[in-house]
Amino acid sequence: MNKNSKYYLLSLILFLIVITSIYSKFIHLYIWGNEFLFRDFQNILESSICYPEINIYTYNPCTILGGNPYSYGSFSLRITPYAEKFFDLYMLIIPATMIFFSIFVIVKLFNPKKIIEYFLVFTIIFSTPIMLGFERGQLELLIFIVLYFVSVSRNMFVEVAYLIFLSSLKFYPAICFGVYFNKKINFKFVLYLLLFLVPTLTIFYFDKENIIKVSTVISNYGAGGLIERVGMHVFSFKLLPTLSSLTLLHLENVEFDKEYFSNLSYIITLIILTFTYVIFIIKFFIQKKDSLINFNFENYEDKLFIMSSLIVMTLYFLFQGYSYKEIYVLGLVPFLLKNSNKNYPFIKHMYYIILIKFIFLTILWIIQTTLLPNSLFIKGFNILNKGLIDSILIFYIGIYLIIFLKRFFEAQILNKS
Repeated sequence: MNKNSKYYLLSLILFLIVITSIYSKFIHLYIWGNEFLFRDFQNILESSICYPEINIYTYNPCTILGGNPYSYGSFSLRITPYAEKFFDLYMLIIPATMIFFSIFVIVKLFNPKKIIEYFLVFTIIFSTPIMLGFERGQLELLIFIVLYFVSVSRNMFVEVAYLIFLSSLKFYPAICFGVYFNKKINFKFVLYLLLFLVPTLTIFYFDKENIIKVSTVISNYGAGGLIERVGMHVFSFKLLPTLSSLTLLHLENVEFDKEYFSNLSYIITLIILTFTYVIFIIKFFIQKKDSLINFNFENYEDKLFIMSSLIVMTLYFLFQGYSYKEIYVLGLVPFLLKNSNKNYPFIKHMYYIILIKFIFLTILWIIQTTLLPNSLFIKGFNILNKGLIDSILIFYIGIYLIIFLKRFFEAQILNKS
């Protein structure tokens, strides 16, 4: 049996276990489930039936989400034509297809050979962030799959077309075009840049009113309320500052201006985090450790690493979303595994942090939801752990992105000289 056949067989077995777990609602043991399977995908279908007759970006009465405004680009409503007629067929086929190919891509990324590696793949797939995305039928699965195809492609016209498509579904995948800033600035580079920018900006222009409405919804959707509801399963730079703020608000039998000191605590924590990032980044580059790192974008691992890093950083600093968005973190894995024996800084640290992030935090979440669901201490402890792990990983990713941009500018200077 060749490698691809082995991966397809393994993916099929895992897919059947995942689907059984979802339909039996077994996974509600460790993710907050609801009575509607593939709820987020169902939201797209139901919204597409009403749009554009009803302004679903202000108030959306068409869905099971109870009037919540639609939060994706309007082009995402066009991926399921005749939604009302084929509603049941779409609900049966598309989420299952996204789940199967997401599993296949994850298996490919880890490239397991030993029993322990197969076990790690199994635990990653059944971790809370990944299973939450599966159970919701999240569009992030489709973006994750397509980014993998972009990374393995050797035809830039096809890659640009993929990225335009992704940017029309949700706005932030447009940042992934930054991976092509590894090239010399010449006529070919400018041509590809225009091929991407003109259609993408045209899409954004025609959808600009909806983009503004989505941005307003996101900005009004405070991190504090989200973190209080779902705790550690928020992926955002605001996680630790919000934790420090909420801790003061929940203090009992203490007399002081809680709201004032809560806001002050939020700002101080934000400043400390930012200051810490800046100090460690400056220290790293003073030591000139970046000279050890080289990228080769003929290799899909390097290409996927940069695209995944760009999208992870964008989601972390600009949004406060659910943990299913962390699926993009897995795009870092092939680069880390390929270079694990090299003297690259933080390579092994990053890999182990990713394993801890998906496996250990899932165990903590299970303990919280099954044994101590009403404990504010455990909830705060888990949020603290999640926030610290995310902060360390983001620091490492930031270092590599700065090195990537530094290499690009150095190449342009050498060309001119």
